Amino acid sequence: MILADKIITLRKKNGWSQEELAEQLGVSRQAVSKWEGAQSTPDLERVLRMAQLFGVSTDYLLKDELEETDAAEETAVVGTDAVRMVTMEEANAFLRAKEETVGRIALGTFLCVLSPIPLLMLAGLSNHYNLSEGAAAAIGITLMLGLALAAVLLFIGCRKKTAGFDYLESEPIDTAYGVRGMVQNERKKRESTHTRLLIAGCCAAILAPVPLLLSALMGASSLLVIVSLCLCILMGGLAAVLFILRGVPLESYQKLLEEGEYTRARKNSPIPVSAINTAFWLLTVAVFLGYSLTTNDWEHSWIIWPVAGVLFAALSMILSSMADRKR
Repeated sequence: MILADKIITLRKKNGWSQEELAEQLGVSRQAVSKWEGAQSTPDLERVLRMAQLFGVSTDYLLKDELEETDAAEETAVVGTDAVRMVTMEEANAFLRAKEETVGRIALGTFLCVLSPIPLLMLAGLSNHYNLSEGAAAAIGITLMLGLALAAVLLFIGCRKKTAGFDYLESEPIDTAYGVRGMVQNERKKRESTHTRLLIAGCCAAILAPVPLLLSALMGASSLLVIVSLCLCILMGGLAAVLFILRGVPLESYQKLLEEGEYTRARKNSPIPVSAINTAFWLLTVAVFLGYSLTTNDWEHSWIIWPVAGVLFAALSMILSSMADRKR
């Protein structure tokens, strides 16, 4: 158990309310509530007083074997590298910021994925109903850029909210007592939800090509093929949203626990993984827009995105393998 759980257990064992414990410690009930909710930690004086009140040792209250083991392992890997301390308040603020922005990140990504749909639909309608191709293309491109702009504004807003926590990606950190336990508890509490999101996202990704395959097998008209393609893109966007809703919280836990892509060994890499990931997707966007705008082949250029996704997964595996080998 972490300190928060021990305070709750010992308080209830003694039959005290939060108000009664607070009065004996000389603090407010809100302070006790925050300790029990793992939102803050008591100072050493209060810990000593609680040990006396509960009739337990300070070691029992403070000792956390899992954290000590992890700290020993990280010290063996990193040596005497300077680390930045992350308090319980900072950890909670970071998790709240991520929770508040994950929906907007997912929406922005969804808008980016859906942005070619107006252009595709207008192109199909212009061919089917003899509309002006120039006007249809102009309106379609305007709508596409509008969706992209809305997505960019969402991303900028999210970036402003989380920019203060960039050090979690690049600097070695150490956590105050109770932080690791709190983060592990949060991850465990949401594990079933994240599993469902992963399953739903995989199903959406697998089913995405089905409308296009069915239209091809049925020998559908060009307009129906375009509609099927738009449905494929829509399903792909839904899959991306589900993966983001799962991936952003898990990434947040990894940053605080220094796991996955955010171990100290990888932070000390000459080229940060985050920089490589950013460069990869910027290059993908440049290739997509360059090819689509020069050839006007929007009906087929969407294939660049799933191919890029496969290449990105391969690149991530290679980088992880290289980092592990170095470590």
